[in-house]
Amino acid sequence: MLYFITHMEKKKYEYGAGSSFEASFKKYNNTETPYELIILQNHLAHYDDYNKIVQVYSYLKSKDCVAKNDDDIFLYIDISNSLVMKKLDDNIEKSFKESNEDIIFGANNIFKYIYPEAASYYENRYKGIQNKFLDFGFYIGYKRAIIQYFGFIMNKLMYYPKSDGKMISQRVVGYVFYQKDAKEHSSTNKALQNLKLNLDTQNNYFLAHNENKNIYELLLCNSYFLHFPDLDKQKQKASFMLVSKLKDL
Repeated sequence: MLYFITHMEKKKYEYGAGSSFEASFKKYNNTETPYELIILQNHLAHYDDYNKIVQVYSYLKSKDCVAKNDDDIFLYIDISNSLVMKKLDDNIEKSFKESNEDIIFGANNIFKYIYPEAASYYENRYKGIQNKFLDFGFYIGYKRAIIQYFGFIMNKLMYYPKSDGKMISQRVVGYVFYQKDAKEHSSTNKALQNLKLNLDTQNNYFLAHNENKNIYELLLCNSYFLHFPDLDKQKQKASFMLVSKLKDL
């Protein structure tokens, strides 16, 4: 079973920050068996951006979680700066199961918000591939795997270094992705060694737009989700608004 999930602070949601995504989700939802979009709105100020980890982990562990089977699948997408680009069909679940992975994260061609020491790992593992860096704006995985991965992070969450004083969830998730395979991080190896993790380097599910593609390329993208990082930048915001308009959202 596949479930869609996201997190957005209640006051931002009520302000309409995810309205374009919700319109696209409704437009491209599976008409035969519509998917539900679970929007987690709890937000603990002291966790800041870490709420993307904390709230999903807490929900999946709670009795309120809609999925009762550990092998049910959750797909997370940032709704404040993303759009659905094509019909949400059964192939999402089917292709993920066929991938033989436990979690697949979004991929980006820009190394951003990840600890510098992890750069060479991504460069080597995905050598010759354009989109080789983890983007936490998207992931799809089994409930049990997400709980295990986020549970490991939760135990150390407040101890990860904040080089610029900011709590950035992508930085931590991308670092643990690297640590899992790094020999010098034996505790992470041991705790997560059974998990098979990968990136959506071929944009089968998710495409991140970084001001390096024209609008027509974006409209023709074959990914299910189009993501606009740094939406506070004028050029990104303009692209987001234009694609929304052309998609009649």
